[in-house]
Order: sequence, then structure tokens, then C-alpha cells
Amino acid sequence: MPTPVPPVPFQMDFESDVWKQFFEVIRKQINQPVFYAQSTDPGTTGVPSGTWSVWKNTTSGVVKLWVNDGNVMKSVTIS
Repeated sequence: MPTPVPPVPFQMDFESDVWKQFFEVIRKQINQPVFYAQSTDPGTTGVPSGTWSVWKNTTSGVVKLWVNDGNVMKSVTIS
């Protein structure tokens, strides 16, 4: 009888470009918000037209819900 081979731990690199693209496709399909934090507010490339997201400006500390309405950015402050 052959000796069984122990299972190899399976690790996924969720920071890889492939996974980032996959998650972006899923987010767009279900249009669920994604929380981002960066030093500036988003532009139209950060929130694609017809979508929305939650962003924290780490410079100001302000958290906003951002909507890209036909490439016009609109926001509501969350406090």
C-alpha cells in the first residue's frame, strides 16, 4: 500500500493583481461599496461612473460616501 502524501498548505495571495481584478469585477457586478483610505479624496478614476464607494481621507480624517454621477463626483460626509 502506498504511503499517503501529507497535504500541502494552500495559500492565496489576495494582494496579487489577479485577485484585485477579480474583486473589482465582483464589486462592479453587485455594486457593493468598498472602503478606501488614502491621503486625498477620490476622483472619477477612483470611483467609476455609475458606482459609489466609501473613502477616508487620511490627511483630513474625514469619511465620505462618494458617488460618481456621470463623471460628476458627489459626496456626503459620514460622522
